[in-house]
Amino acid sequence: VSRDWSSDVCSSDLKAGLAINGATSASFAIPSAAASDAGVYEVVVANVGGLTTSLGATVSVSGLLADGFFYTSSGTVATVTGRSTTDNLLSIPEALGGVPVTAIGDGAFAADKFITNLTLPAGLLKIGASAFEGCSSLVSILIPSGVSQIGQFAFSSCNLATVDIPETVVSIGSGPFHSNSRLLGITVSASNPAFTSLNGILYNKSQ
Repeated sequence: VSRDWSSDVCSSDLKAGLAINGATSASFAIPSAAASDAGVYEVVVANVGGLTTSLGATVSVSGLLADGFFYTSSGTVATVTGRSTTDNLLSIPEALGGVPVTAIGDGAFAADKFITNLTLPAGLLKIGASAFEGCSSLVSILIPSGVSQIGQFAFSSCNLATVDIPETVVSIGSGPFHSNSRLLGITVSASNPAFTSLNGILYNKSQ
């Protein structure tokens, strides 16, 4: 963040509504971002006319590592972007760095042939495009209720036999389960407002 003020104007920076100690000059920089630096930042400008507060800007920090997972944090939610381990049983935690996990990033685990079984966190809202594409050893998934989005090719070229879509999923990209040769069928919750299944085939109710 940088600014250029005239001599009769002063400013201060806020994070999550609280003043940042020492951040009162015309520029503010974070030399080496850490998880704790993620959050919403604002600038308060003061002159003889009074105070004005800027709109908040969310700063996300990527490339973070905790509990064997790489992730991006906005300070309030975390997106998993990969892992540093090769365990067969992949259990993604409810939170990383003290921040709830709500999304699996695009391509986060693509072509990870070590994963055989997958446990997703209860607070998950989004599974990104190609998140698990090419995980050819993956034979079992349970999509938790609460997930609303499944990206295109999210589980393509895996080894799944069955898939259950909960009532909360309202957005599904193209080919999310493409090239699962063992797939016997897809089941959709009867109360799902956007999708249904017939004879194991997934349909969009709007088409």
